[in-house]
Amino acid sequence: MKKYILLLSLMLLCLGTTIHEVHRLEIFVEGFDVMQGNLYVRLHANETQFNSDQGPKEFSKIVSVTSKTVTVRFDSLPNGNYAVKLFHDANQNGVLDKNVLGIPKEKYGFSNNAMGAFGPPAYAEAIFEVRATTTHRIRLR
Repeated sequence: MKKYILLLSLMLLCLGTTIHEVHRLEIFVEGFDVMQGNLYVRLHANETQFNSDQGPKEFSKIVSVTSKTVTVRFDSLPNGNYAVKLFHDANQNGVLDKNVLGIPKEKYGFSNNAMGAFGPPAYAEAIFEVRATTTHRIRLR
């Protein structure tokens, strides 16, 4: 009888356990004018993060720019919708430089190559789904 109770308990425990699939995202960034500086990449898992430019540290990367195309990889991503913001910090000062009108002086980009009229695009224009290993291309502007 104890064996049956133990077996039943283990079966119930297994039924209550959720299996989370994880995947790789590869982002190919193109359009660098100079092969120097760093590419700052932030992956956003929801609209609040996207609009506030906040998010988990593991969703942020800084990659050296050494060629006209840079590949950025995020491993172990759970299924979900994501949006990407990135910029090329050519002068390595850690910020996206802007002119007096607030227009970026350094190149930047968003997932789906989305563009906003006066500022970043809406989250809905930049989201894409990750349900398996996914590749995404972003062209700097």
